[in-house]
Amino acid sequence: MTISTLSKANATQYKLVLHKIPVIGSTIHDLDTLRLNIFNVILPGINLDMSQMPWQGLHTPMHQGGINFDPLTINFVVDGRFANWKILFDWLTSIANNKDKATSLADEYVTDASLLLMDNWDTVLLKIVFKNLWITSLGELTFSIRDGETHIECSSVFTYDRYEVS
Repeated sequence: MTISTLSKANATQYKLVLHKIPVIGSTIHDLDTLRLNIFNVILPGINLDMSQMPWQGLHTPMHQGGINFDPLTINFVVDGRFANWKILFDWLTSIANNKDKATSLADEYVTDASLLLMDNWDTVLLKIVFKNLWITSLGELTFSIRDGETHIECSSVFTYDRYEVS
């Protein structure tokens, strides 16, 4: 048996593409897709619904239902015109705005998104498609000129039905 050389994964080439950002009742942008310049993303964990089943005096773990997907959290660099942040802000406030709208129908604010993992030559190695994704949180923006900070960063949290790997 020969030992093969392990080619290690590179965690520096990836991007998140959001398809058709749904913003209700407005045409705030003329983009069909939004590509976020992300500098940190963790592929969310998944787990099975489990329960204990009593059997012959023992408690045996059993799968009882579907799969749970953890939320998707991304950290991205805000562009010079704050356009990417504004699009996410408008998307979130179009779902509910604490003024005159308590909520929207899910079909009006969900979209699909793709996380593309690439090699050093921008060849896509793995594509993870998040189905029926919507924004649930947009982090704060810090404006500071201390310690040589040159760009503004933000985080965002998304919920979705499931993801598929291809």
